[in-house]
Amino acid sequence: MNSDEFSIVIPARLNSLRFRKKIIYPILKLPMIEHVRRRALLSNVKNNNVYVATSSKKIVDIVKRNKGKILITKKKHLNGTSRVSEVINKIHSKYIIILQGDEPLFYPKDINNIIKFIKKNPNYNMYNTISSINKSQYNDESIVKCNINKKGEINNFFRIQDKNKKDKIRKILGIMIFKSDFLKQYTKLSKSKKEIQLSIEQFKFLDNKINIQSIFIKNNSQSVNYISDIAKVTNELKKNIFQKNIYHKIVSL
Repeated sequence: MNSDEFSIVIPARLNSLRFRKKIIYPILKLPMIEHVRRRALLSNVKNNNVYVATSSKKIVDIVKRNKGKILITKKKHLNGTSRVSEVINKIHSKYIIILQGDEPLFYPKDINNIIKFIKKNPNYNMYNTISSINKSQYNDESIVKCNINKKGEINNFFRIQDKNKKDKIRKILGIMIFKSDFLKQYTKLSKSKKEIQLSIEQFKFLDNKINIQSIFIKNNSQSVNYISDIAKVTNELKKNIFQKNIYHKIVSL
């Protein structure tokens, strides 16, 4: 299995509930979508296999201006996975890495580690990255958490933990991976009430009895849910030596 068997797709829309137009909000010299897309280019996935999936003309214009690859979708989608599933037949890779556009600090090497993990554990149709969680994130309802079983499979998602449960909690990260053939069946899956009620798209799969294998990532990087998160991201880019190095690389692309 090599990196050509993988494609990265970044689903992008303008109307985020908590922070509208965050996907194109400028962070230092680049709109956020370009931070994410260019970091994807630094991974081992071939550049021709990195796409942005969107219905927004503003996003299309930004990505095309920066010579990125676009997949045009319909406007209305319940979530990013639904958006990617619409254009899955235009992608010719065995695996699809869905990378959320509000993760401007993810480490490209984590994509490489994901590929290595799947090579060793190829028997799942779906994988979701997780990380440890800190105290400030524990009670933040914008952050999705999960519990995992002894096999490393995710058996529950939540935003607020049941105080009576003592299971180890992990933070859900904005990277999911699917086998392409499985993702083509997305529209045939039954609807999930929890998916809509809790705004956690992974319940679509959990409630359809799909085993979701977790992939642990050490880097618990700052995502962007609120406008206040922009200052946190900017601070990391300026002061964290590893993030600073990545930033200098993507600016020059």
